[in-house]
Amino acid sequence: MIKVSLEDIKNKFDELINEQCSREEISNWASKRMFAEDDGLLEYYPSEYEPVIWDGIGYLMGVDLPTTDRKYLFCKEDFIDYKNQLFNDESDLVKGLYEHVKNCQEVEKELLEFQEKHPNQSYRFYMEQAEKMMNRKKIK
Repeated sequence: MIKVSLEDIKNKFDELINEQCSREEISNWASKRMFAEDDGLLEYYPSEYEPVIWDGIGYLMGVDLPTTDRKYLFCKEDFIDYKNQLFNDESDLVKGLYEHVKNCQEVEKELLEFQEKHPNQSYRFYMEQAEKMMNRKKIK
């Protein structure tokens, strides 16, 4: 399995815009993920943001496309615009994601502390406690 996250996509756009990686390297990175998806081997993190992540992969795959009147079809400004569109237009979505992840991490920490204080309980008991903790954080 190959994992790809929203943060990975953002980082690749930053590397491209800041010229830290070549267009070809970025395109190859995205192509590997595209092929992994075709083989059922791509895992999105978090999974509910698969459409945004997939959109980013599709765009990044074509950043090295040539054209007849200049070396590349896309210029740096195109990358900036697309990144802004992908992340700023989705800002409520992305903000919601980060809040959700933060809440999940807090519940995980709280549950581990609870398990240390209450050892030797049943799996079901811990799951009930986890559900209560998640309900308090309004995690679905």
